[in-house]
Amino acid sequence: APDIAGKNVANPLATILSCALMMRYSFNMPEPAAAIEDAVEAVLGAGLRTADIYDASKDGTTLLSCSEMGDAVAHELSKIGGEPPDAEALELDKKENPPKLRAKTLD
Repeated sequence: APDIAGKNVANPLATILSCALMMRYSFNMPEPAAAIEDAVEAVLGAGLRTADIYDASKDGTTLLSCSEMGDAVAHELSKIGGEPPDAEALELDKKENPPKLRAKTLD
């Protein structure tokens, strides 16, 4: 959105949750996907909000910038535990569990 570009006010949660979808459906890695979803749920449960979903009239909510929200999710994710998979593990998983849907190529 050009009107908010460079202002650090965008909500990163949809992008973060799309990473969970990628982990679950493209890489067949449901555990990391669930961890990402749990981290997002935790920050929202703690009342953390970006400007687009912030309501100053509600007690217990805190307004965060885009980068602060991303940092909060990363912090929650680190508390959930587990190391991110390395590139080799991803390659092995793709060979053992290839994606069922393939993009159509244009010739």
